[in-house]
Amino acid sequence: MAPLRWLLLLLLVTPLPAEQGSREEMNTSSRYPHDCNGTSISDSDIENFHQVDDELFRGARPQYQEQVYLKLADLGVRTIINLEGAGEANREKVVVDGVNQKLRQKGKPTFTFISFPIRSFLQTVLFRVSDQRIKGLFAELQEAPKPMFVHCKRGKDRTGMLVMLYRLRRHQQPSFEEALREARHYHFSKWNFGLKRTVKRFDGEKVEVLAAPTPAPARNACYAGTQLQPAL
Repeated sequence: MAPLRWLLLLLLVTPLPAEQGSREEMNTSSRYPHDCNGTSISDSDIENFHQVDDELFRGARPQYQEQVYLKLADLGVRTIINLEGAGEANREKVVVDGVNQKLRQKGKPTFTFISFPIRSFLQTVLFRVSDQRIKGLFAELQEAPKPMFVHCKRGKDRTGMLVMLYRLRRHQQPSFEEALREARHYHFSKWNFGLKRTVKRFDGEKVEVLAAPTPAPARNACYAGTQLQPAL
């Protein structure tokens, strides 16, 4: 019974992970950094939006409006990766399907949509995302059209986990500690024990078991604190 009592106590005393956000936080605009965004994407389109490198952008849940996805298409984005639950992913896919129809009519490339649901509390705090699921996701990323845009609700916790793994796999960060330091810059929560464990499992040489997102070396990688000039 002791482990069960411990778990119940943990559930009672542990605050929700920051991914949920307080009401005050959710109503505060421009609370995230604005570096690594030299694009036309604004906070009213996608909060916490940043370039990781030429192959990946990151951010919060987009406004479900056609013009926002058309802005992503104009940036060249070809794949949308949704890390939220299936219900939210289904709502976004309806919008993406509608935008794809418009893009086809214009003879432009369409979006590929990837849903990779991470259950907010069990996998972000208590436990972790399984190695097998992470390996499966990176296999999908390897085949996905580039560039990609990854998001969760706030673009900081679940998204931060994936970007840490991406940085490590592409050798853009030398260690888990350095990748975590950058994630903190974009408001990755200290309560995300499960997400940290997920990344730590692939620290060092173990990250090589993940499929490389692309064989080419990364170009135009942008790191926390770098100010990109707006694209003309």
